[in-house]
Amino acid sequence: MQRLLLAIVLLFVVGTIWYSHSSEYVGYLYNNNTISHDYLALAKDKLNFVSADVGDNLDSTFLRFAQKGVRIIIGPPLSSDSERILPYLQRYRMTALSATIASNKALKSGYVYSLTPSNSLLMPVLCNVLENIGTSNILLILDPNNTAYSDEFKILLSQYQGKGIYYYNKESLESLDLGSFDTAIFTVFTITAKQAADIIQLLKKANPNMRIIGTNSLLSMDVVTFGGKTAEGVLVLYTSEYTEYPEISLIDECATIINSHRFISSEQFKRFLNHSVIRLENETIFFDEDGVKRNIYLYRISDGKFRLITKW
Repeated sequence: MQRLLLAIVLLFVVGTIWYSHSSEYVGYLYNNNTISHDYLALAKDKLNFVSADVGDNLDSTFLRFAQKGVRIIIGPPLSSDSERILPYLQRYRMTALSATIASNKALKSGYVYSLTPSNSLLMPVLCNVLENIGTSNILLILDPNNTAYSDEFKILLSQYQGKGIYYYNKESLESLDLGSFDTAIFTVFTITAKQAADIIQLLKKANPNMRIIGTNSLLSMDVVTFGGKTAEGVLVLYTSEYTEYPEISLIDECATIINSHRFISSEQFKRFLNHSVIRLENETIFFDEDGVKRNIYLYRISDGKFRLITKW
């Protein structure tokens, strides 16, 4: 009996130490083309982050993660980043929870999850908007730094007349007959609010009646400030209620989910995501084979503010 009790006590002690150690650190991958790095300064007391720029040497980064016992990573922010880290997630048996990745391919890998609905879920919503505003000729403004995300929008060119072009600078657009397009769809995530406002002004100058639909990078009051009157009427599809810094808010949701549970392994974390109804501050979400199921909101810039039009 004494031996049995001693064995139980030893198992409990070892289990407690292993549980505590394996849950102590969370990886954090940011990309300097977005504001994801800024979150680290805001979340000092939330989780013990081992952070790295996703543009750094990934061999060294993931070795450091592994040495710290990391099993769960928050980030990276870009769909194209997920393609680079996927072999490392597989090698080290880690799971990434991103705030903003939406690439269908990345989210079907089994190693990358996201709090942003996949493009396969966003596309029917976008098509509904295009139908309701009477689109006939679209300009797809694509992100050369995040092609895994923006290239999936090219499927729209099989349904609508139009053209897709990668945005590097204003000269990328000036070579086009911008006045011939009635709708511009803005899929560039890796630019500043000032650059986004400059694009809006350029488009509206070519065609004052052009409808502009954007996603992540346009949901910013800085776009309204820099864009002025030309920003009026711009439509924005996004995956959460409006906040001053929407990317930061989604990252914080990732941290809240992880902080609310003591996950001891990557597989346990996956089971939780795949089989749980997760209650966030403003809504309830769950995951299936297509990614996260949550509301998608449509905003219009009106009188210098983001006005909610509807949600799906």
